[in-house]
Parts: sequence; structure tokens; C-alpha cells
Amino acid sequence: MSVPGAVRTGVPTWRTLATAVPRARLFDMLDRGSALTVVHAPGGFGKSTLLATWLHRGGAPERDIAWVPVADDAAPDRIWSDVCTVLGEHVAPGDPAERLAEVLRSRPAPSLLVLDGLPATALDDLLPAIRHLLDRCPSVDVAVCVRGSAASAAVATAGVDCTFVSAHDLRFTPRETAEFFRAAGVELAADEYGDLCRALGGLPQLISGALNVARLHRGAPVDQEGRPSPELAVAIAGSASVLLD
Repeated sequence: MSVPGAVRTGVPTWRTLATAVPRARLFDMLDRGSALTVVHAPGGFGKSTLLATWLHRGGAPERDIAWVPVADDAAPDRIWSDVCTVLGEHVAPGDPAERLAEVLRSRPAPSLLVLDGLPATALDDLLPAIRHLLDRCPSVDVAVCVRGSAASAAVATAGVDCTFVSAHDLRFTPRETAEFFRAAGVELAADEYGDLCRALGGLPQLISGALNVARLHRGAPVDQEGRPSPELAVAIAGSASVLLD
């Protein structure tokens, strides 16, 4: 959903976002409007999908949005330079962080910067630069998608108002699993949603795979003892191999 008056630059429009289920409990966490929001989990937990869905459904309604993919080897200066580029601003030789602060302070509306795909090992190096930007630009908030199972402990002691969304938070609940299946037109018995969610640990990538299995094959995705069907077990094995790599 577009929000009148807001400038939303670079927010993904992936096909899957059209069918993504609103996750009210997680949207409530994002709606806190903390100066810094850190969404941290391994691949397959739907970090970017969560933030993009929230924005498309009206999150941060009064803020200009700049969504910036982060390269694996990006240093803070490279990240701030990329943000300036997304905002359509030329970066002259000098300090990209200073140029970005100037650009953001000159904008009439408050802003939200989304840094998508930051490696967990890079968070410690970037945190001082984020804190400096937040100090210099009180009308700016930052959200970071971190590829890793744990956020830096330094964030908690940095004196920044911060909201953490962890891998545990991102796991589907049985209710969310039911909403996800029903929104796609797939109905299971009432207790099967809970069985499925427990069997797959609530992992969004596996829940999505189970939905595809349920569309293609008759019968329950899990049996009465909570074991995945053979087709779903194959899908789980493939996804687990990718995650472990």
C-alpha cells in the first residue's frame, strides 16, 4: 500500500510480497519507531520480507524511505555512499557520512534508512557510524537486516533506543501458519496447523515449502505423529542443506 506524501525509494516489489501475510505481532514491534531497529536471523527467516511487507502495508507512514542493499564486503563509507546514491545525491570526494548527514538534515520529512543484508560480522564496525548519524540527524531512524543468528552485544550498550527482532520472533506461530495457508486457499484440519508449525520449527522458509507441497499433493503435510510427509521431508532436507552451508 502506498502512503500519500511519503517518498519510498528502493523498497522491493518482489512478487512474493503480494501474498505475504501481515504479521501483526511483528508489525507492532516495528511500529515502536525506535531510532535503531535490528532484524537479525540466518537466511530463510524472512527478514527482508518482513520489513518490505510492513512498509508496503503502511509502516512508517510519515517518513521518507530509502532501502539500500548492503554488499558483503561493504565498509561504512561505502554504505553511506550507496545511501546517497539511492537518494539521488552526488557524493563528492570527502566523507560520505558527512554528505549523507547534510542531505538528510535538508529534507523536510523525517527519514527511515533500511540497510538490507548486513553481515553479522560487520555490525560492530558499522554501529559507531550509525550512532553518529542518529546523533547528528534526530529526525532519522535506521533499520538493519543482519544476516546472522545473533546481534552484536555492543548495540545493547550503545545508548541508542533500539528494537531487536530475532530469529525466535520471526518464527511462525500456529495461528500465523493457519493464516498463511488459508490466505493461499489451502485448508487443513484445525490441529494440523499446530502440528505442522511444530514439526518445522516455525521456520518461514520451511512453512512456505510446506504450502507448496500441500498444493501439489493430496493428504496432510504431517502425519498423526507430527512427522513430515515424504515430499515435505525432501523439501526440508534441501532447505536445511542450504541453511547449514
